[in-house]
Amino acid sequence: TMQTNHSIKLVAIDMDGTLLNHKGKISKTTIETLRELRKQGKNFVICTGRNYIDARKPLEEAGLECDLICMNGALTCTYDGKVVSSHSVDKKKVEKLITFLHTKETIIDIMTEVGSFTTTPRQQFMKAFEENILLPTGDENFGVEQFRFVTKAIKWIQVANLGEGELSYKI
Repeated sequence: TMQTNHSIKLVAIDMDGTLLNHKGKISKTTIETLRELRKQGKNFVICTGRNYIDARKPLEEAGLECDLICMNGALTCTYDGKVVSSHSVDKKKVEKLITFLHTKETIIDIMTEVGSFTTTPRQQFMKAFEENILLPTGDENFGVEQFRFVTKAIKWIQVANLGEGELSYKI
């Protein structure tokens, strides 16, 4: 039986390199531990740089449910996807940033509620994975094919179906 400090009400857990093993899965021991926490009346929340879709998948596979703090705090939502809080970025600022990053030949990985986008050419982006500049998640089903490739920042905004003003999808 697990011994816990009774003053702990919430356990916040990172995903990559913490909750997930090298295969991108939650181990049976960890699943049992988290279920034991729940039995003791403790809650847990996932805190990750991943978007909601990519963060929920390992939880679903493990049969676990909890709230998620995604995209490094830009989005907080319930397990079923209800947005609790979100922090948007002004669309014009995003356009300026992406335009500037293109002048520096930077690899751009745009994480949103609707998936990941990049304006980086496919060949350069694939090379970044091969050279471990962009690290794989451990999930053999995750890779370059998870990204939507678009040619310009303005095109990404159109693909993501964004309106005027603030972005409804987080960077």
